[in-house]
Amino acid sequence: MALSERFQPVVERVRDQLASMSDRDRKLLLGLIVFGAVTVVAGGIWFMKNSLDGLEQKLAERQQTRQRVVVMLDDYQESATKADEISARIASYAGTDLSTHLEQVADKVGVKERLDSVRQKSASDQGDLVETVYAVTLNELQQDELSGFLFEMETSGYPLKVRSMSVKRRKKSGEYSLNVDLDIATYKVASAAGGDE
Repeated sequence: MALSERFQPVVERVRDQLASMSDRDRKLLLGLIVFGAVTVVAGGIWFMKNSLDGLEQKLAERQQTRQRVVVMLDDYQESATKADEISARIASYAGTDLSTHLEQVADKVGVKERLDSVRQKSASDQGDLVETVYAVTLNELQQDELSGFLFEMETSGYPLKVRSMSVKRRKKSGEYSLNVDLDIATYKVASAAGGDE
């Protein structure tokens, strides 16, 4: 049995119903069918437009997310490069201990004989770095000598940080001088520091 033969009785019944309707009823039925078709098409278009708007919004969000990831990747690569440069700079001083470095700085400023002591206070692991804190004492300095020493020490490139500084003014033979106590933190790359010990 073919498909057209299957629906033949239904088609015949619809034709009979349409033939039995008045002209006015047929026009109303036709208007109702057209209105229904237009409503279905308009509803489909509205649904598709909302779906497309939603997809466009998701696409825009994903493009923004992708852009943020690209920016973050660039930042990460730049930071990794800087970290490598800093690690290389720190590693370049791995063979020089702080007391030797400070003696060189004091000699350059002309206060080597007044560099009293450099002793290690503590060491701690800071992830990829090992931080070592030293107590440094300088005696009988003038203010310009102290500022010159600090300037040379800070600008030398050696990986250090002055954590605290105590300055005491002393009067000796009618002249004032400064006694200075410094806590200085130095940094070494953890693998290089492990090799030194």
